Amino acid sequence: MMQTLPLVSQAAYGMDAHKSVVPVTFSDPDIATYLDEIGRTPLLSREEEITLAARIAEGDEAARRHLIEANLRLVVSIARRYTGNGLDLQDLIGAGNLGLLRAAEDYTPARGRFSTYATWWIRQAIRRTLDTDARTIRLPCGTLSAMRKVETALSVCAQRPDHTPTEEEIAEAAGLSRSETKLALFALTQRTETLDRSLGEWDTLSLAETIVDQNEETPERLVCAKEERAEERQALSRLLGTLTERERRLLVLLFGLGGTPVHSYSEAGRVLGCCKERVRQLKERALAKLRVAARQDYTFVAR
Repeated sequence: MMQTLPLVSQAAYGMDAHKSVVPVTFSDPDIATYLDEIGRTPLLSREEEITLAARIAEGDEAARRHLIEANLRLVVSIARRYTGNGLDLQDLIGAGNLGLLRAAEDYTPARGRFSTYATWWIRQAIRRTLDTDARTIRLPCGTLSAMRKVETALSVCAQRPDHTPTEEEIAEAAGLSRSETKLALFALTQRTETLDRSLGEWDTLSLAETIVDQNEETPERLVCAKEERAEERQALSRLLGTLTERERRLLVLLFGLGGTPVHSYSEAGRVLGCCKERVRQLKERALAKLRVAARQDYTFVAR
């Protein structure tokens, strides 16, 4: 079912008459039904708004409901401008309706036309919802505010043809410091991706499937690792061959080489029949020999 949004000119809402609104047609059946329902309530004149405001001040809930229902089309008109920012139109309309309810709580005729007053609350409610619900990663409110100011400043600076605005110009137009502007510009350029995003013409491949797991045990890595371990064992065997039998035995015990349990100085001393100090001396001498042999062994040095 197709439904044309029953928008009226902003002049009828008491807003700028030179800003026209083009009616938009929606195919979503839920939205179509909603638009049909809210289109049955006629717009209010200035005199009717004053009358309803007076009744609301006296606690007339029916008058407050009438004021809200007559401006539901205004919410849709504003909400549709925020589509494409991470939330669908239904969610945007729901957020805007909350802003409309808030505006109706403390409206007085002295504030001007209700539609003009409510527009600020509607936009604030929609922006707050976008900031909290549409982003995968939530940003601080101060950063989000700076981002909006920078976006406005960029649109103003973009009106100058053949000119790329500098950070100083953007900061001045946005009323922010250089550091705030720089952070906002960086945040505006960031894009969050989801791992299940489809790739390819037929959506047969997801983004997660294209990311290489550096820790995955692939057959190639297993073969390479096996070859590397074999080469390391051979190099270690050559180096240990430069030591005496007792020195080799000592290092095997102290470092647990070849799957041998690691021994303390005292335990190694009991096996070799010497004291802890002698074990320490033998260890230092054996390691010194290994360092010299390692510098001469190309294969080990290359590792």
